[in-house]
Amino acid sequence: MATAREEPFTILVIDDSEDYIDLCHEFLRRYRYLTNCDFNHPCWDCELSPTCPLKHAHDWYEFEEIMRRHGGRVGVILLDLHFDRPLDRLIPESLREEAARDRSKERRLKSRQGLYLLEAIRSRYGSIPVVLMTSKSTVGHDDPALASQIEEHRFTEMLGEEGVNAQALAAKIESFAQTRHRAAVEGRFFWGSSPAMERLRRWLEVFAEGDQPILILGETGTGKSYLAEQFIHPMARPDGPFCSLDLSAIPDALVAAELFGTSRGAFSDAVDRPGRFEFAHHGVLFLDEIGNLSPETQKRLLGVLQDRAVTRLGENRARAVDVKLVVATNEDLEARVRTGTFRADLYQRLNPAARIEIPPLRQRLEDLPDLLQVLTDHMFESPGNRRLLARFAHLFQLSEKLSVRVQVGSRRHLPTDEVLLWLTGRAEQLVKTAAWPGNVRQLELVWTNAVIYQLAEQIAAGRVGDHPVISMDAQLLGELISSSSMIEPEQPAGEPREPQRFLVEIRPQKSLNDVSREVEVQYFRDLFLRCGERFERMAGHLLSGDPAANARRVQLRFNNLGLSTRRLRGR
Repeated sequence: MATAREEPFTILVIDDSEDYIDLCHEFLRRYRYLTNCDFNHPCWDCELSPTCPLKHAHDWYEFEEIMRRHGGRVGVILLDLHFDRPLDRLIPESLREEAARDRSKERRLKSRQGLYLLEAIRSRYGSIPVVLMTSKSTVGHDDPALASQIEEHRFTEMLGEEGVNAQALAAKIESFAQTRHRAAVEGRFFWGSSPAMERLRRWLEVFAEGDQPILILGETGTGKSYLAEQFIHPMARPDGPFCSLDLSAIPDALVAAELFGTSRGAFSDAVDRPGRFEFAHHGVLFLDEIGNLSPETQKRLLGVLQDRAVTRLGENRARAVDVKLVVATNEDLEARVRTGTFRADLYQRLNPAARIEIPPLRQRLEDLPDLLQVLTDHMFESPGNRRLLARFAHLFQLSEKLSVRVQVGSRRHLPTDEVLLWLTGRAEQLVKTAAWPGNVRQLELVWTNAVIYQLAEQIAAGRVGDHPVISMDAQLLGELISSSSMIEPEQPAGEPREPQRFLVEIRPQKSLNDVSREVEVQYFRDLFLRCGERFERMAGHLLSGDPAANARRVQLRFNNLGLSTRRLRGR
């Protein structure tokens, strides 16, 4: 292995036969396998192994037993996709009765059992990596539903000679093992557990170490520069410098000088000065907003990438540079190429085949609880914020070195030795349904301000109750989200806005009209808080035309629904 690890990486195999577990025990003995057995020695050293049914999980129920036995801690799950188990051992249970009456449906339930298992694992243990295995080469080609499910996961076709199968499987296992090992020493970029981020990370682990440029796409605030500095640089050129340049923050006339350097006399007041390429020699150069380059500078940059040498402005001598180039943009460069405003040959040099795109925050909501915890930890690394936390801790006679935990949703227990930031009810709904146009950057701004504001309020109020709990205020969060959101550009007439999403709770009513009214009440209440309690902003989301002229119509409907601005503001 490339890097020594203190403890063996753990594997749990789910397969209805013994084929894959026997292959692992023969060829992949450097890992630890989770079993339903009380013995601590490896299975291959046990005389009971040939007939032992406890070496791995044969179905969902045995998998759950093993997970309970080991506290849900496992490095990677190896999952077979095709099962032939008795009906009473298959999931989901809701399909068993129907399958028992129809043999064709029984066969389908068994053939899709791996897919159902994958869905259940993702639902209950979403952050655990899964490697899918099959001996049928047609999987995914004749089943679109299965193909869409396995697209997000590592997939191994277990075909041919066993040693080849083991080698392919080991490569995927080892990538997870090395990723987990590096997590403790790598930069502080937050990855989360969403499949999109896992795929992005897997891609970068390969391309970060080569010499080819990396093109990062993503909306404002998704962390493109942070990713380049905290992850790509340590992997690509850890002993070299990291140099960055935001091309949108420099006048066009000075960009070429900043990038390529100048010689004395190149223009008025010019001096001998290296550019960013020379500063980044043997290291990483990150260029943000690459779409801002002028045509002339694009041509110069293309020459540097082709020749791996830079010529300062006003000189004829080329200087060799060894630079790992990382560029980023929130623009559609392909569209710019089609319109002729970005060079096609430069775009190809930027390696679009290996480009990565950081998903916006609204597409990875499953990461919100962990992300809020990470932002909270960062927040209290600041001495000023830490002093404020210490004052709050003093109210409850707690140590100044206490931890702060974020709880999203129902509270499980009241803490006595840590501060709990509790996000639930309307506050939870606001955070989960906000559009977050500024992505993680905006979330960090909103969350930090909300926590610090409420800490100060609690300190001013003194100790209330017996537990150091801060329930996050929905009205405050709504105001901060609204005031921090970027102003949306004007849209052409007739062009629809981005669809809005919100959570709704449906309870049985006397009539469908009552159900519709309750949904509308919840939506108006949510939008009122999200828009900073301003009817004009609500009108901009709900109605076409002039928001100022429509604000009165929105307010009338708001009142007709029995909603009260005074009561909502006092929540």
